[in-house]
Amino acid sequence: MADGASFADESLAGSEGEASGGSAGAEFVTSGFATDVTDSEQVRNVEYLAQRAMLDSSPYAYQVAEHNVRVIDGDERSLLPNLAKMKAAFEDAREALLDDILAAEDFPPGEASTAGVDNNCQASKQGTGTAGVNLQAGYVHDELSAHDPVRIFPGEVNDRPAVQIRAGVGAKVSCDISMEVEPESRATVGATMRHGDTDDACGFVEEPAERLEPLLPEGTR
Repeated sequence: MADGASFADESLAGSEGEASGGSAGAEFVTSGFATDVTDSEQVRNVEYLAQRAMLDSSPYAYQVAEHNVRVIDGDERSLLPNLAKMKAAFEDAREALLDDILAAEDFPPGEASTAGVDNNCQASKQGTGTAGVNLQAGYVHDELSAHDPVRIFPGEVNDRPAVQIRAGVGAKVSCDISMEVEPESRATVGATMRHGDTDDACGFVEEPAERLEPLLPEGTR
């Protein structure tokens, strides 16, 4: 595997940006869930609902999710066993992973956070900012690409498909790198800096992302 992170010079919207790195980004293909609907928008809606249902603890939600299957190279299979296995692998790993990947930056120990998602851990360093790692089963790494393509730059981390999300909503000096964990999960490393600009935040977050990538599960396709 090649070492390092690299992201395209243009966002998914096609506008020139300031992404770090300069190699061409990865090509992404979005597949929906196989259902009795054929319209692409309906399939996307079913995919979204099924992903959310996977993370819901109610029996009904799991029944809904179990009836949606993923089509991969013509092979239909249920996502439920894969996602359950991925969620189990992510549990209790967040703090240890964050501490490992931030060791060189001298951050204090990470703490579990309930901000938005399960398996979210953050650490803050006075005068520097906040860094975090999110391990999310049931969410593809480039899920936001269609909603905010101007801020998103495709690329890779150590050959693993990834996207760089620059200056997220409400956080100008911030950067996130979301990496693919097949078949339907992602690991995101992010940072919000107290000083500097978006380039500084992206430069900071690349090294922790490179350290995290080898610790993630290998692809299953």
